[in-house]
Amino acid sequence: MKFSYADNVAILQLGQTLTECIEKLDRQAKILLDWGIQNAISFDHQKSELQHFTLATKPKEYPSLLIGNTFLQANQVTRWLGVWLDRKLSFLTHTRNWTAKGMVVAAHLRRLNNTMKGCPPYLLRQAVTSCVLLVVLYGIEAWWPEDHILARRRKKLQELKHRCGKQIQLLSKAIHMSLRTILPIYCSTPLPILFRERGLPPTRIMLEEIKLRKALRIQNLDARHPMRKRAYSVATTRLTKTAHLLPISVDTELANFDKESPNPPKIYNSTNHDVHVYSDGAILPDGRSGGAFVLYQAERKIPTQSFSIGYKVEPIDTEIIAINYGIQKAFQKAAIHFATNIIMFTDNQTATNIVNGNSSPKSRKEVTEIRKTQQDWKSRNRLPHTQSGNIFACWIPGHANIRGNEEADCLAKQGAQSANGQCLTNRMSYAMV
Repeated sequence: MKFSYADNVAILQLGQTLTECIEKLDRQAKILLDWGIQNAISFDHQKSELQHFTLATKPKEYPSLLIGNTFLQANQVTRWLGVWLDRKLSFLTHTRNWTAKGMVVAAHLRRLNNTMKGCPPYLLRQAVTSCVLLVVLYGIEAWWPEDHILARRRKKLQELKHRCGKQIQLLSKAIHMSLRTILPIYCSTPLPILFRERGLPPTRIMLEEIKLRKALRIQNLDARHPMRKRAYSVATTRLTKTAHLLPISVDTELANFDKESPNPPKIYNSTNHDVHVYSDGAILPDGRSGGAFVLYQAERKIPTQSFSIGYKVEPIDTEIIAINYGIQKAFQKAAIHFATNIIMFTDNQTATNIVNGNSSPKSRKEVTEIRKTQQDWKSRNRLPHTQSGNIFACWIPGHANIRGNEEADCLAKQGAQSANGQCLTNRMSYAMV
């Protein structure tokens, strides 16, 4: 197994013994050197390193490796891409080195502030966040196992309590030192007050936030990315456990739809038989929300509709829901075999970009339905002389005396007012989070 980043190449081999791993490494190294000769690429053997990973308390031997004319002795700790890898993968050396660097910076910043005079706290907070925390927490995603670790006991994979107490102690010491750097406080000030006044969470919550952020980054990767494939593979590893910390959102499922979403032409000629859909959403002060749409075809109004949505819905979501209902109703009531396009007119620029695939979609199932409808539009039953066309959105200014938009605005408010508070569900929006 080979890993590479820029000009750094790593070869990983697994075996029952260290000698078996060395034999496999020797074969892979020869293959790599032969490939380099064929492609006119030379490797710097002086920078090559050898690292054994084993859980044995006292290994009997550390076999060495011969690459070219260079004899490689096994290291106790190896640094690769800024992460210090020790023999047991405890990452204790990694934590010591990075926390020491962070504490040096925190000590320099602490000289700028005391209980009598110094820099404004908000400026020191920015400096500590950028120069201390980012250094201390570097590479946390590689080793922080949350509350439990995966270990094999009696030939079964079990969850055991983690053994990262020393690492947490080192991190907490550096973070507490940075806390006292920001605020003009005394040494006897309790830690809960420091965390509250500084506006940052404790150490463990910081680590959990970093893991969740990594899970979100994995979800945002392309479906063909090697890390995404490995994160959602059948094997149970730390990476797969991290990837499943968050449920798969609708946004990641829409990645393939957005590539095929129609890009509306900058200049388009709307035919007489095109379906025009004016939609709008409304939110009342008490939290009730509603939406509405108005359909026109051949300058003739098709049945309109207003409806209630629910509580705690963001404005952008009311617009998306209204657009989706309008498109579905156009399929049912309009003469789509005559129409070339379905044009959505809305006064919300964000909703326009989402429908056209030019903006990141919100986590709503209605966006998925819109994308599927856009794909089904080209395969609809239509007359031979009618072009395939598209379903796209156009922005129009609000409250500009545009007949369809004004009608949709009034109907959306009526839909929100007609809602019964007892029957409404609490539809929490991802846009609110």
